[in-house]
Amino acid sequence: MDTKDLKKLKRGDLLEILVDISEENDRLRQENAELKEKLEEKRLIMNKAGSIAEASLRLNRVFEAVQDAADQYLASIRDINIMKREELRKLQEMTGKNDDAEENEE
Repeated sequence: MDTKDLKKLKRGDLLEILVDISEENDRLRQENAELKEKLEEKRLIMNKAGSIAEASLRLNRVFEAVQDAADQYLASIRDINIMKREELRKLQEMTGKNDDAEENEE
């Protein structure tokens, strides 16, 4: 409706249009508020998802560090085991040589 059409309307009709516009305005404000609320909920969900993703990355880093430490520990145990076997082998050789020497003396 343009201005000329509005001027031709009676006061009651104009009030009815104002009431309709006011109701439509209230409905749109309510809808806007609901949409803002939904948007905020989505933002919170996205923030939580981001926080979860960050926490997951941090945990992965912790697990990687723990795995590295465990690998280093196992490697050191293997090295110690190899050294102990080598020492045992040397002792057995020495003992075997000593036993041979003792047998030769008899």
